Amino acid sequence: MAPPPRADDLKAQRVRQLLSNYYGSDTASNASEGSQGSSTPPRSQHRDAASDPGAKTDLDSKDFSVDKYLETLLREARLEKLLSSSTGMSSDIKSLDADMQRLVYENYNRFITATDTIRDLKTNLDAASPSMPKLQQTSEEIERCREAVRSKLQQRQSQVADLNEVQGLLVKLESVFQLPQRLRVAIDACAYALAVDCYISARPVLKRAGYKGTLRRVAAEVEVQVKELTALLKEQVVAQRPAAVECIGLIRRLGGPVADLQDEFLRCMRESVRVALDAAQQAMAEPGGADARSAPDMKSVLDSLHSAFFPELMRNSQLFTDLFERSSRPALIRVCRELLASYQGLVKRILESMATTSAAAAASAAVTSSSPADSGAATDWGVEPIMEALQQVVLHLGQLHPLLPELSLQDRAAETSEKCVRHHIHACVLALRDEIWSIITGSVAQERPVVLQQRAASALQGGTRALLLSLQQYGSSPAAAGSWKEAFTELLQGSLQKLIVSLVQQFMAAAGSDMQELGVVGLADPVATTSPSSATSGAEPASTRLLLFLTSFSLTVRDEAVPATAALLDGTFPRAAAAAVGVWFDATLLTRMLDQAFRRLLQRYMEAHSAPMVQAMCSEIRSGPSDQEPRGCRAFCGAWGRTLTAAAQELTALQEDVHGGRGRYTGDIGLNTLPGAGGHESPLTTSAVLPGIIAPALDALVETVRLQTLSKGALHQVQVDACALKELFLRHLATYAAISTLSTLEKVVIAASERCLDPVLLSAAAVEKVAAQTAS
Repeated sequence: MAPPPRADDLKAQRVRQLLSNYYGSDTASNASEGSQGSSTPPRSQHRDAASDPGAKTDLDSKDFSVDKYLETLLREARLEKLLSSSTGMSSDIKSLDADMQRLVYENYNRFITATDTIRDLKTNLDAASPSMPKLQQTSEEIERCREAVRSKLQQRQSQVADLNEVQGLLVKLESVFQLPQRLRVAIDACAYALAVDCYISARPVLKRAGYKGTLRRVAAEVEVQVKELTALLKEQVVAQRPAAVECIGLIRRLGGPVADLQDEFLRCMRESVRVALDAAQQAMAEPGGADARSAPDMKSVLDSLHSAFFPELMRNSQLFTDLFERSSRPALIRVCRELLASYQGLVKRILESMATTSAAAAASAAVTSSSPADSGAATDWGVEPIMEALQQVVLHLGQLHPLLPELSLQDRAAETSEKCVRHHIHACVLALRDEIWSIITGSVAQERPVVLQQRAASALQGGTRALLLSLQQYGSSPAAAGSWKEAFTELLQGSLQKLIVSLVQQFMAAAGSDMQELGVVGLADPVATTSPSSATSGAEPASTRLLLFLTSFSLTVRDEAVPATAALLDGTFPRAAAAAVGVWFDATLLTRMLDQAFRRLLQRYMEAHSAPMVQAMCSEIRSGPSDQEPRGCRAFCGAWGRTLTAAAQELTALQEDVHGGRGRYTGDIGLNTLPGAGGHESPLTTSAVLPGIIAPALDALVETVRLQTLSKGALHQVQVDACALKELFLRHLATYAAISTLSTLEKVVIAASERCLDPVLLSAAAVEKVAAQTAS
């Protein structure tokens, strides 16, 4: 498609057409058309005057008629158009006159210049005409001299060539005769490379003429010195000098055998490459202690390792390929495999150190935010520096792959990346779990339950959200998770499930239980590590305040953290429809596990309160019944009262802070000792939990009484104790919750009557009077 004509071309074409019409000539118009080439032709060329009546009124047409134009203009145009046409014509006429004057002036100047040039040329030619014969004679004389010189030089040319050849040969012979002396000086100065260069430059002459005359003696001396030089170079290799590789190259240039030096070369190669590995190990071993600020910068250590390890390995591998035969390559592959295995192990340690350090710092920063919505949103979990490090590993191994294709270095790079990412995710989950556990155990004795509940829930949900947002960078990086995308998604989902499972494991360990007691099949293995704050078999039993908080927090994890994490995973790392069997985040399974954990923790909490009650009762009753009439209830009744008061205070504080006005427990807690605890009420109320604390103590009291033989005074003492306990239970329990408890209390009195030798009971008034005296 031809480009549209420019504005300047259109203006020039318009001027030519106007000039053509002004002079009444077609010549200028034709010349204008020919000069435009492929430009748009004038409108007059596209019109047929015979078939187009408007051609006579077209100013640009060659068939333009003035009368017809005026008649049409006066008939059709309004006054405004007539005025504008008159003004336009006047402007065109003035423009044409100005252009015509300019063209005439320019043509006149050109004619004057051409006339002057012709006159000057004629004058110069007339002046030079007498000198032309003389110039011709001079040229002929120069040609004759050139031929004379050439003929004379041609006679000597062959002689000069022969002399030059002899001179070159003499220079070479001189260097050959001086070669023994040069070699001796270079060998004595340990300049072995210079000695080799001197020998290589003179070797062609020795090979061609070394058996003739005097050169025979020189060749013999040089041969002895070359053997000496070769022996010295081999000694350098055996002596483990840094220049051993260079020495092998010099021996090869001398023509000596290098096959027997293969083992020495590989040994020197192994030692020179291991210098970089040893330097990195030494840098990692620098004392830093627990203070991360004084620990070595692992990114700098890795950069230093790469800058020293790979160039040295590539240089030696290439040199081995150049020096030795193809059949010796398996030995090179064995050494390189060994060195790369050491490199992979060292890189794995460096990256794991980076991952562990960044995960610990990020987890600590993530749990300090105030709400799950923004908790850890801007936390750096160390993904970016680890990704950069992995890209460097993949890049360097990829550059080495063409040199050592037998080692499948791309697979090694993918393996290193996968192991590093797995360790980083594991370290992040572990650090987040430890931070949450530290919050709980470090603040449970000082903070109100509602504040601690908010902090722990914020740390769990906000930290999980921040971790997933940060780990999304791995999913978009070919170097990190390019070859195992689905496995990476499974790893993340399984890691978050392990986070919750490991938290529950901590809860159960604090309560003196294990995960097997929950009886839930299909759980992911918890994070296999121990933290300083983890409960151990030899640790002191957890406080009742901690047990109660863990019981309550397990419901929070079930009702809030698990659904939120499942929704977050669906939005960031969803499970594929045809995903392979593996460890995925299973909200249903976790909910069932947390239900069982809640039941077990609540049972442990109640046992933690009832155990000292039973101990106090047994130690007092088994010391021997008194035959005297009672003067008040025994001391264990007061101990029971203090225990129940402490439990009631813990439950009341938890109920008011955490469960007050919030969601109710919607499942059956599975404890027969807590009637009415399921359905519509929170399970952690005094009416729901205190009966579970009291029941084991009363059962133990019944069994203790049944094992004794009582006197009448001891029977009356049991009646007074039962009356005091009844008042205690009614004070702490609602009526519907106290029914089963009071029925068990009646069994105590019945058992005492059965075991009494003289079962005469005190009247109810007398019992209440004695019990009231104790209370006062």
